[in-house]
Amino acid sequence: MENKRIFSVLRSGGDFAVKHVQAMHRQLGKWAPGTPFVCLSDVEVPGVPCIPLKYDWPGWWAKMALFDPEIKGDILCTDLDNVILGPLDDILSVTEYTTQRGQSNALAYYPEAVRAAIWAEWIKDPAGHMERFEQHKSAVRHRFGDGGYIATFFTAKQCWEELFPGQVMNIVEKLEGHRAPTTGPWRAREWPLRIKDIPKDTRVFLCYQPWRPWLLPVFKLMKLYD
Repeated sequence: MENKRIFSVLRSGGDFAVKHVQAMHRQLGKWAPGTPFVCLSDVEVPGVPCIPLKYDWPGWWAKMALFDPEIKGDILCTDLDNVILGPLDDILSVTEYTTQRGQSNALAYYPEAVRAAIWAEWIKDPAGHMERFEQHKSAVRHRFGDGGYIATFFTAKQCWEELFPGQVMNIVEKLEGHRAPTTGPWRAREWPLRIKDIPKDTRVFLCYQPWRPWLLPVFKLMKLYD
């Protein structure tokens, strides 16, 4: 979509690597052609336009760099463990702050004005915000990390699931009583999801730790991370 960009963030040293940025770049090139993709990264990513991370914020807090006013315009932000499976025309057509149900920001559309307001508060005390919103210190359950911080003073009035039913699916909708692995990524081999279990209208499949999509047989079969 004209004048819009898609962003991800890579903080190296954890589960995410250069190859996952490159995989996202390929997926977006197929399903959002013409919409620029940019990664904020602390390492070079061959073949992908990147902006160096200016701040040494750890883990998920690195995503707060998305709100830096040096980044202009409205942006769609996607975590690197999302899987793009279909055209993003509808998703990129929104003009208001939008998240998935529950205010999670794994896939979020941020107008520039919203990002500016979030940054203005954040940059006053990044260290203090990070301490207050550590997972074990958060005063409200499920309100921790960068998403919890944002949700305390900005609430999206719309979510993807209501705007475009069936286009954004969270892996939790497919857990069906299966517990997340607790002893290592090898358990991902036991995940029963099959290609035919993913509705054909799905555009973005949202995963979360420890269910990394590159470990799941269904996405290996699709050869999305080769």
